[in-house]
Amino acid sequence: MAFTFKELIDFVAEIIQDPSFTDEDIGKHINHGCRRVCSGILLPGKYAVSPPLPDLFTTDSIETAPAAGVVNLPDDYDRDLAMVIDGDENSIPIEKSLRGFLQKNPIVKDGDIHSCLAVGKRFMYRDIPTTAESLFIHYYRKPVDMEGEDDIPDGIPDSLQHNLLVPFAAKEIFKLLEDGISGPAVNTDKWTGLFHEAVYELGVFIGEDGEAYNMEGADCIS
Repeated sequence: MAFTFKELIDFVAEIIQDPSFTDEDIGKHINHGCRRVCSGILLPGKYAVSPPLPDLFTTDSIETAPAAGVVNLPDDYDRDLAMVIDGDENSIPIEKSLRGFLQKNPIVKDGDIHSCLAVGKRFMYRDIPTTAESLFIHYYRKPVDMEGEDDIPDGIPDSLQHNLLVPFAAKEIFKLLEDGISGPAVNTDKWTGLFHEAVYELGVFIGEDGEAYNMEGADCIS
């Protein structure tokens, strides 16, 4: 069963025991945690990030621009361009790295698209059609922020919502509360550890055969 926004806020408020942090303040940290988890968190002790969340998988179309080899991805694009289909229903190969893409395509020229790559929020392609062409793309979108008390986390599995989002918000708030104190940041360390445990659980829960999704070369978020 999914947790509501209000329930998650109340859990965090009970942990931090500091009335100077309002429900609105706590809610911002929870939504931030949801966005971070969906974008991918570096798994403790591994060169891999947590896998994309299946419920956030979506499709959209983009249009190439004549004389330009790069266009914007959809506003809700978050990560992992999974497939690109052209107007003839052919799958266009997606390169794994910008270096590999440029090495294979050192010259920009007109022609049919045979290679592509997502770089940040931009979509690069070679060659360049002389007229605009629509492409159908598959990717993982950004989660929708929670606003109302009864809203639930977008994309995160029900069973892991509490274990991921409550420790994330708690560790972020304790970072502020314990900033500048002498000695170890006991609460920050505690809730950071619990958050990392939950991230590992997420990798096992979603990853194939218990292995985390490999993101070599990707931007990792810890």
